Amino acid sequence: MPEVLDKESPVALPLQLKRILQRRIETAYYAPGRKIDSVRKISAEFKVSSLTVQRALKQLESDGFVVSVPASGIFVNDQFAKERKTAKIAFVFPEAAISREILDPEGWALNSEIYRGLLYGGEKYGAQTDFIYVDKDMEVLRMLSQVKKLRKYDAVVFAGKQLSELQLELAREKPVFQFSDDVPAGTGLIEANYDRRHAVETLAGHAAECGCRKIGTVSYFDLTDVRNPKSEMEEKRNFRDRARLFLQYCRRYGLETPDELQFEFCSGENPDLALRNALKLHVPDFIFCNQTYFVMNLYEACSELGIQIGTELKVAAIASGMTFQGLIPSLTHVRVPMFELAMDVVRDACRLVCGGVSVSDLKQEKRLAPLIVGKSTMKNTVTQEKLL
Repeated sequence: MPEVLDKESPVALPLQLKRILQRRIETAYYAPGRKIDSVRKISAEFKVSSLTVQRALKQLESDGFVVSVPASGIFVNDQFAKERKTAKIAFVFPEAAISREILDPEGWALNSEIYRGLLYGGEKYGAQTDFIYVDKDMEVLRMLSQVKKLRKYDAVVFAGKQLSELQLELAREKPVFQFSDDVPAGTGLIEANYDRRHAVETLAGHAAECGCRKIGTVSYFDLTDVRNPKSEMEEKRNFRDRARLFLQYCRRYGLETPDELQFEFCSGENPDLALRNALKLHVPDFIFCNQTYFVMNLYEACSELGIQIGTELKVAAIASGMTFQGLIPSLTHVRVPMFELAMDVVRDACRLVCGGVSVSDLKQEKRLAPLIVGKSTMKNTVTQEKLL
């Protein structure tokens, strides 16, 4: 059912709206016991009067779908939690332990946001979420054993492209979600991703807003290192493409991107020494740290050289925001919305499993990542969040 009102239809608008809101309740878009959107928000979404919304809500209340609580709002009837099937969702991860010992700090932070979002989403939407470890280097027979184990779940979630054969095998019979990188998810998989191009453009636009002219980047990619497995090489190509895209957007904003300000390092270089030497020769107005682990190296190099971040040099990144808490000056970054994406995955899995909707019914719009403006790109201003 399309979520639009047909104002030429003989069916009254309140009844059309009531049916849409009822379907949202039945498919767990509005979870049992949870508050639904306000009259003002629904009115703005469907471009109808508040009176039309109130009539639709009154019909829902009469049919027992919602309960009105004075001074609090309108909530989905808890009875639906008892009648609706509980979706069983498996989150499959290839790391033997979910800890900093296995993942780099930023990877750990991003994965932690996924775990937190899945657990909170399970509570919010009434789903059972189990975490299951699967060895990424397992043999074929063991993979078949894992397929059998995972068949008891209604939906399966993967953090990335690892265990791709297992993902494709499971996708033949049940919803399989994948938190994707810059490369689209495989055929039959449901992609969980944010708008990465928009995130990059946001940083370029912010550099222009800050009054910067000369733009630099700091990146690590050694595409000639044959020791790296294919997945790591693909990741480095993604970072290389992201740096190029950032500079392309900067040029669209009329900013200068001279080659000598694009600092690229490889595995054989000491990042601290390399950054200090580079900044001794050239200091841009704005630097995009393409990989977040360079942020600390850059801060230390600037400290040693007496370069003041936020005034002489502005610094920004695309990151979880957890890795650099307490950093002075606070880091400007586009926050990767992994927590919200994980919650969306649980919501959509419940709708597919319990609500009778199809994949084509799901809203596939990518989330927009918020820009968190810290003091690394501004002077004497309180840190703020700008949702784009």
